[in-house]
Amino acid sequence: MNNNNFLETDRLYINKINLLNDIPQVRHYYNDKETMCWIPNRKDYYTSEYLSMKFESYNKLYENGIGIYKITHKADNKIIGEIGLYDCDKTDNAIEIGYIILSTYWRRGLATELLIKVEDYIQHILKKRLIIAHLIKGNKASEKLLQKRGYRKTQETKISTEVTRIQYTKTLTD
Repeated sequence: MNNNNFLETDRLYINKINLLNDIPQVRHYYNDKETMCWIPNRKDYYTSEYLSMKFESYNKLYENGIGIYKITHKADNKIIGEIGLYDCDKTDNAIEIGYIILSTYWRRGLATELLIKVEDYIQHILKKRLIIAHLIKGNKASEKLLQKRGYRKTQETKISTEVTRIQYTKTLTD
């Protein structure tokens, strides 16, 4: 693995977001309507300034091995999304995850590859035993992926008249 990479899979690099260089590519997937259709509370348009402020606050978490990391597709060296790792208020033993992948890269197995690597990192480096993931009801692809990876549906919460959030959890074992 290249020392500059936070994590690496066969087809992906997962790295810290560089506020000076990465925001234009990040803005591309944030402003892609299909990509963002499963993100609640999304904006109609994201500016570079807004995204810089958002990621600047998360960059402070990198020293703890958590935060929002960019996902770069190795074959074309494009930033295609992000993976967020967040401390969970509910327990010291849990990490919450969330990911976004640019819609033109869907249905290639990249999210599966990403989750396998991130689960390993959470278990062996962060030493956490529980992963929590939320998705919007109707996001069948993410739901199927989480189920395939051994996550169990643990909660449904109506967050608006149109949107229901589903919580999945996975207990990591040796």
